[in-house]
Order: sequence, then structure tokens, then C-alpha cells
Amino acid sequence: MFEAIILLEVSTIPKDENLEEGEIRLQEIAKYNFDPGLQRGNHVMVTDLKLGTRQDEPFSFEALVKNRTLEIAPGTQGQKDIFRILIQIEAVEKEYIARIAEIMKRMNPGKFKD
Repeated sequence: MFEAIILLEVSTIPKDENLEEGEIRLQEIAKYNFDPGLQRGNHVMVTDLKLGTRQDEPFSFEALVKNRTLEIAPGTQGQKDIFRILIQIEAVEKEYIARIAEIMKRMNPGKFKD
């Protein structure tokens, strides 16, 4: 079996801007049964991403491919093996990084550091 998974980097931004970015989490935003061919350094446009609840409006933003990892997950007990391409992206504009982090904090209480 084959999967290509797009993972959006979600960072908690510390209040003190002199500090480095906080903890990083990855949120799956798309999955394909083919290799989309994205490579490290590529710019992509994420269109109408819907995260959070019904009150959260979909939004679009430019992202940068930060990493591409190949993963082999051997099947167990009759399950099929899985070959995955994990493609990690990050929003280019800090405004969207903060918005995504806020939604993820709200949706996952206690999972992120403040």
C-alpha cells in the first residue's frame, strides 16, 4: 500500500519574541495515493483549509516544503505493508502560523505548552 501525507507544521509561538519558537506539532491536512512530487524548498498554495469548528472560517495561505521523509511500515497480522511519503510544510506568513497554532490549542486542550 502507498500513501503520501501532507503534514502542516503547527508551532506554539512564545509571547517573548526574542525566544525561539515553541513546541512543534504536525497536523495532517491531506492524503494521496500517489506521489505529488513535492520537494524540499517548493512553495505551495494551500487553499480553503478548514481546521477547528464550524465557527472557524476556511483560509488559504502560501507554504514552504520543509521536509520529505520516506517511511516503511511493515504490516502485521495479515495487514498490508505501507510505504509512505511524509511531506512537512510550514506557512510562510507568521500570521497564519499563529492562527493555526491557536486553533490547534483550542481543539487539543493540554497538548500544547503556553
